[in-house]
Amino acid sequence: MKSLNCQSALDAFQELTLKDEQRLEAVLQRIEDGCRNLVALKFPAGMMTFAADADSDEVEVRFQETETFDPSGLARADTVAPWSSLIGRPFGWGWAAVNQQGYQDGVLLSFGGLEPSVLLVAAASSLRVYSVNDKG
Repeated sequence: MKSLNCQSALDAFQELTLKDEQRLEAVLQRIEDGCRNLVALKFPAGMMTFAADADSDEVEVRFQETETFDPSGLARADTVAPWSSLIGRPFGWGWAAVNQQGYQDGVLLSFGGLEPSVLLVAAASSLRVYSVNDKG
C-alpha cells in the first residue's frame, strides 16, 4: 500500500481559507491530447491548482500567489458547468479523497456553504470534473 500523505492538499486549502472571504473569480484549464491535466481556480488572494499526476493518477493540489502563476497554455472554463454557477461564490471547504490503496485520487470542494459542490478525480492521467448535487 502506498504511504498516505494528504497534508499538502490540506495545507493548500487552509492557506486559502486563512485569507478574508475568497470568492471564485475565474477558472482555467489545460487540455492536452484530449486529457484535462490541470484546473486552476483564481481567487483574490491567489491561484488554487489541481493537477493530475500522470504516473500515479493522484490529484496534486497547490496554492500560490497570482503573480507567480503562469497561465500560458490554459483556456477559460468558467462559462461551463459546474464552474459557471460557482463564479462569485466564496470558497468554503476542501477535502482530500483517498482510495483503498492509499492514493489521493480525488478532492471535494465547497463554495458558499459546507456541502461539497465539485468533485475532481484523477483517472487515466486526466482530471474529471463532477458537479455534486444534493439529493437530500
